[in-house]
Amino acid sequence: MLTRVERPRLYEAVDPSGPFVPALITGSVRCLAGSLDRQVLAVAVNGTVQATTRVMSGESTNGSEGTWSAMVRPEAFRPGSNEITVYQVEASDGEAPFVLRRTEPAEESGG
Repeated sequence: MLTRVERPRLYEAVDPSGPFVPALITGSVRCLAGSLDRQVLAVAVNGTVQATTRVMSGESTNGSEGTWSAMVRPEAFRPGSNEITVYQVEASDGEAPFVLRRTEPAEESGG
């Protein structure tokens, strides 16, 4: 699974106490095999999962591509550069109810 965070430059110089904090994180996703139907993603800011979301897949792509969005608390950001990481949430075969698998980043989009 390949994911892209839209407007990644927004997270390079964040002022958490400023008038604008990029708390709505959006992106796109492409599934290399299978479908994105009901796929859950976890979005981390600086290494801590701050939100989960579902992929909205496009009908024209047979469910292999989609978009996602997640709202995080402004307090999740630190001053300056912030790292956004997207994980695929999967059912677990073990004792934990689920596992997180880091997605592969797609080519960065502008912004």
